[in-house]
This record gives sequence, C-alpha cells and structure tokens, in this order.
Amino acid sequence: MRHAEVELSRLEEVYRVAAAGRGPTDVVDVIRGEDAVRHRFEQLQLGARECVDAFVRPPVIVTSSQENSAEGQAVERGVQYRVVVERSMLESQAVTVDEAVEATEAGEDVRFAERVPLKLILIDRRLALLPLTSSGDVVGALLVRESTLLDALLALFENVWDRSTPLLVGTSGLAGDVVEHVDDDDAKVLGLLLAGLTDQAVANQLGTSLRTVQRRVRALMDLAGVETRVQLGWHAATRGWVRAGAVPV
Repeated sequence: MRHAEVELSRLEEVYRVAAAGRGPTDVVDVIRGEDAVRHRFEQLQLGARECVDAFVRPPVIVTSSQENSAEGQAVERGVQYRVVVERSMLESQAVTVDEAVEATEAGEDVRFAERVPLKLILIDRRLALLPLTSSGDVVGALLVRESTLLDALLALFENVWDRSTPLLVGTSGLAGDVVEHVDDDDAKVLGLLLAGLTDQAVANQLGTSLRTVQRRVRALMDLAGVETRVQLGWHAATRGWVRAGAVPV
C-alpha cells in the first residue's frame, strides 16, 4: 500500500506538470461513437473522488439511469452527487419518483427544474462531459478540461441548481402542524404539484387514479383554507408547511 501511495503521488505530479503545459487545443477532446461516449461516461464517474454534478434532460441516447451502474458505485465510495432533472422527464416517466427517492435515500441530492439547458456531467469540478450536438442523430461528446470554458459550465450548473426545486422523501420535508394532518401519499402529491406537475402526471407517477389525486388535492386545499392550487402553493411556501429549501416527494 505504501508503494501504491508513492506511485499515485508521482503520477499526480506528472499530471500537474503536463496540465501546466497544456495548450489551447488540448482543453477540449472530441469523443465520437456511442460505445466510446458510454465508456468515458462510466470511466469519469468511476474515477470521481469528491463530487459529481449533472444535468439530466431528454432524450436518453447513450445510458439510461437504470443502466448507469457506475453512479451507484461512486455513491457507495462517498462521492457526492447533485443532479438536476428536467421536469418533462417526470411527466413522461422517463424518470420516476421511485427512482428519485431511491437516489435520495442513497445519499444523492436530486432537484427538478422546468428547463435544463443541456446535458452535462461535471467531475470533481475539473472535468466536464457534454454532448457534441443537441440532436439525437449524431452520437458524440466533448470532454472539457480546466479552463475558462469549464468555469462557465460550473457557473451555469450552480445557477440552475440554486433555482431548481429540491427533493425530500415523504413527510420528512414537511414542518409545523400540517405533519399531524397528512400522510406520505399527501406529501408526495403536494411535492409533485409544487414541482409543477399536472394532476394527471402526478397520478401517472404515483400509479393511482386522477380522481384520487384530485381528492387529495382538494383535502390539502381544505386544510389550507384556500380555493385554488396557486393559493395552495403560496400557502405551503409562506405558512411553514415546507421545510426551508425542501419540497417533499
């Protein structure tokens, strides 16, 4: 183990020297082909030491969340994941609430945004991987190393992250007296509504009927003493129903 530590230190020094002498043309690598992109996507996650930040949006071209085994391995090693998912993936059920809850329980931070600007994965704030094109017809990716371009991608992620809707599990995201009057299913309905889903999309995600969702929404509105969904959201946000920075799902 001591020999391995010495060798790792030597390799890190070699990398730093090489990085210091890297020219402008070495900042971005082009990766072509589905297999090559999938391999690099997995390799980067397996090599992550501290953190992985990601944007997830449709369409899924190379690796779905169910196939991304490298993510689970990285989380088990203690790598911190922050993931922003475009709301349309919830509406289409490309990402399910159960998957989001499972990721959260494993230690990931998952949030939802109405729009995600691009697909992106950031590794330890020193590498970025993003599609070569927004079209699903051509499979390719750009690997961006430390540079002002990487700085811009990091800033973009933080901006979207700060404006996205957090995810917590069940009534643990609720606060105040409301906790005594609702169950986990009510909390899931409220969380998905606050994330911007329609009643039908909520029903699809929870595997229940539209009528059941509407009945639960009506009960939440009665509890809040309001008449519209907009008022319900305002009440939940301003009357202490939701813990600071968290939306229960």
